[in-house]
Amino acid sequence: MYYLSFRLAHQWYGTHVDNVIEVMQMVYLSKVPAASPDVLGVMSMREMVVPVIDLRIRFGLPDPVLDLSTPIIGIRTSHGAIGLVVDDVDDVHLIADDMLQVDHESSYVTHIATLDDRLIMLLDVKQLHHEQAQS
Repeated sequence: MYYLSFRLAHQWYGTHVDNVIEVMQMVYLSKVPAASPDVLGVMSMREMVVPVIDLRIRFGLPDPVLDLSTPIIGIRTSHGAIGLVVDDVDDVHLIADDMLQVDHESSYVTHIATLDDRLIMLLDVKQLHHEQAQS
């Protein structure tokens, strides 16, 4: 299966390419009153209003320095689309099933893949959207 890999701090993550709507650079975000701290605001993406989540905040990492080159990954979930702010977007990788190990430690990660010289944590986008909807 093919996965888009991206980085937060020093850790690599991935999501199945079928979940990806598009990758873009930072845009103006409209603030939402009383939103949880990890929701930076909402944006328009392909005629949809989409909440934008800072994954660094969601995962308890130090705050990033955001600028106009900061990537946002538009993700499709069964509950609607969300935007994920990340540090860097890498590439699409073919990751075979025999490269995956199930992760039982995190509600956000379904599997861990070994790819070349790094580990890639594969995200559960349903859980990300579920958490966002409850905030």
